[in-house]
Amino acid sequence: MDKYNELGQQISLLEEELSDRMQTLMSQGPSANLHSTPKIPVKDLSDSDKPCHGKTRREIKLANYDGTSVWSNFKSHFDACAVINNWDDQEKGLYLATALRGQAQGVFSYLPTEKRMDYTTLTKALQERFLPPNQTELYRVQLKERRQKASESLPELGQAIRRLVNKAYPNVQSEVKETLAREQFLDSHVDSEMRIRMKQSRPENLNQTICLAV
Repeated sequence: MDKYNELGQQISLLEEELSDRMQTLMSQGPSANLHSTPKIPVKDLSDSDKPCHGKTRREIKLANYDGTSVWSNFKSHFDACAVINNWDDQEKGLYLATALRGQAQGVFSYLPTEKRMDYTTLTKALQERFLPPNQTELYRVQLKERRQKASESLPELGQAIRRLVNKAYPNVQSEVKETLAREQFLDSHVDSEMRIRMKQSRPENLNQTICLAV
């Protein structure tokens, strides 16, 4: 801002000089040389000093991860931030390390010092800690056996199934997860007649299935 203020002062000084010069020329008559106006040097702005008129994309803030929430959900959030903010692998390692809290920060601390900021190493360690293969198998069993509880509403059942699907199949595509959640919701419904009617309606995703059931 100081450079722009300096430029503004120089422009004001130039205007005053021109005004004084014009008054002098007018008093001297038409024979005066109109092209003898003195020049005042004006400092050029370098490219780095010029204001940017284009839109500046706002950086997406990364949430913290403490190990208590689903790792795959945080990983999806992190990947989205990395794409939007245009992080390279080195930056991803730095941002991931600084986002860790609690138990997740403990995983970071156990790594060798020279590997702590390595994105691949850190991601693998976190996944092994918070999403081990035997745990996903456990979630798949829980998902298969999930049924509607006596005091559980259908939207609550749907959300519970969605969470289990995310834990049981963390690396599959969203479309596949929707199909798994929809089918499990239909199978877990206690009312057999309602279950048949919903299947005949062929809902495309879990939300449509819940709307049909409510």
